[in-house]
Amino acid sequence: MGEIIRFPFESALDEYTKTYHNNDEYTRLFYVMDDDITNKINNIYNLAFLEIGLLSETLDYLRPDFLKQNFSQFKIFIPENLVNYYQMILVD
Repeated sequence: MGEIIRFPFESALDEYTKTYHNNDEYTRLFYVMDDDITNKINNIYNLAFLEIGLLSETLDYLRPDFLKQNFSQFKIFIPENLVNYYQMILVD
């Protein structure tokens, strides 16, 4: 097995939990973490949408609901090995 790689937030979270914090402090921490995750998910969606719009030259007209309903028509613009990934982000 390879070496376990730890991300910076894991070390920070470890340090944070070594000292006492009340429930309100933990609640605030988890809200911030949740917002951060939500923002990253939105960014991934927006980047995927932007890429499909640019590759298909339809960005000015493309709408999320239309792309979702007609994803099978847009697959031709995506490299074959990435189709499932984009489908997961844009459709599922």
